[in-house]
Amino acid sequence: MRIDYSATVVEDICALAVEGLSRLRRGGMEVGGILFGIHRGQHVQILTSRPLPCEHAYGPSFVLSPQDHQDLAGVLEAASYDAALRGLEPVGWYHSHTRSEICLTEEDLDLYQRHFPEPWQVAMVIRPAQFGPCRVGFFFREDDGGVRAEASYLEFSVRPRRRPAPAHLAERRPQVPPAAGSGDLPVPANGLEAPHREPSPAPVPSFAQMAPRRSLAWIGWLVVLCAVLATAAYGTRNLWRPSPLETLSLRVIDLDGQLIIEWDRAAAPVRQAARATCEILDGAQRKSIEMEGERLREGSITYARISDSVDVRLRVERPRAAPLEEYIRFLGQPPPVRPTPDQAETLRQRDELRQQVERMRAELARKNAQIRLLQQQRSSPAPQN
Repeated sequence: MRIDYSATVVEDICALAVEGLSRLRRGGMEVGGILFGIHRGQHVQILTSRPLPCEHAYGPSFVLSPQDHQDLAGVLEAASYDAALRGLEPVGWYHSHTRSEICLTEEDLDLYQRHFPEPWQVAMVIRPAQFGPCRVGFFFREDDGGVRAEASYLEFSVRPRRRPAPAHLAERRPQVPPAAGSGDLPVPANGLEAPHREPSPAPVPSFAQMAPRRSLAWIGWLVVLCAVLATAAYGTRNLWRPSPLETLSLRVIDLDGQLIIEWDRAAAPVRQAARATCEILDGAQRKSIEMEGERLREGSITYARISDSVDVRLRVERPRAAPLEEYIRFLGQPPPVRPTPDQAETLRQRDELRQQVERMRAELARKNAQIRLLQQQRSSPAPQN
């Protein structure tokens, strides 16, 4: 499956997801919409999108009500008549997760199968963040029609596009009325009364337009405040000074089904860590390994995998610093089947019997050769003197 997307489109979608995250103090509101583009076989190109209104009848999560499902079906039907979408088709849908990781829930899978049933249509899940980039992952149907819903094959980060400020927050500048003319209308020559006109306002004196004098005492207070802030900033310079990029250098090596999970044991986060957690998702099996400081500083662990896809996430917790984590995915051939101890003993006995049979066959062949030699000697005539 190949998925190409417009960076502008995905950045705009992430901006909508961040706006939804800001609507509620805890968790925010999840948003969703439709992805439009073109496809050729298993190659999908995402070129634009349309947001999908949700009445959030079941809470802030993006779970559609019966009315929302009807509206979605109507939007999909009307898309073919939209001039702006001419030549494009619905290639999938997107929605944000603000309270869970990047995955597809049962409600998401129901929406996916109900409104986007084509084998090439995709789903995009966004995990927005108030500060920093959003995490994005794609989901699609495998060759057998199944969907790997517990996690995306590959996550990537996108910085939301800055959206313009709402109209009600735009700066409002006072409107200056045009200067009014002065003087009276002339009296017509025929002696008729001139039409009534409101008298022009008297010109405003120039001194009234001047800004009032303000006390300059605030300048002294501003200088004092700046000095205090500068002193505090210098005293805490080690806190706000940008630190170099920290990494764990996480990697995996496969040796005949044995995964060697390694990290840089000399890295500063590892040397400072008090504890760490290594989470392994091996197919449908999930395993969590807790490590203390000394065990972490050994730099590696070994894991016998059971599938051809293994996700590894290492999270290091440090005192007086935010946790640091790295993620890596292994994709390879299925691991070789290893015999159980009983099977291994059976195989050993089988090999010993096979060796005994081979020795007996060799001994039998040797004796048969001796018998044939004796028979030839007996059948040959005796030499005559």
